[in-house]
Amino acid sequence: MKRTLTIPGPYNFKQALIRLSMDPLLQIDLKKQMMTVPLWLNESPITVQLQQIGTVDTPEFIITFPREAAEEQVIKQLSHLFHWNINLGEVAVHFEDTELDSIFKRFRGLPFVSDSQLYGSLMKQLSISS
Repeated sequence: MKRTLTIPGPYNFKQALIRLSMDPLLQIDLKKQMMTVPLWLNESPITVQLQQIGTVDTPEFIITFPREAAEEQVIKQLSHLFHWNINLGEVAVHFEDTELDSIFKRFRGLPFVSDSQLYGSLMKQLSISS
């Protein structure tokens, strides 16, 4: 099944993909601004294809997922991983009159992204600290 989803901008998905592409376990196509996201739904693994078709200012995504997956659960997990509920424009405005303003301007729309698997996140953290 396919679903198109629009979220508030700015949201720089391409920059998020560049950071995520450092993980050799993720399937990412930078040219197509697309990635395969592993998820667990109802104790079963699925893969979801996520592709940005919009721009930084008007971010829009095509989400492709298995027919048997509940659309609402897929969107909820993707929203959690990619923090689509955080309006990055409002965050930047909050820091306009601070010393951090130049950072928010330089990295405009750079999203917060969580690891899809807690175990993998722990292993990456342990390898960085050793």
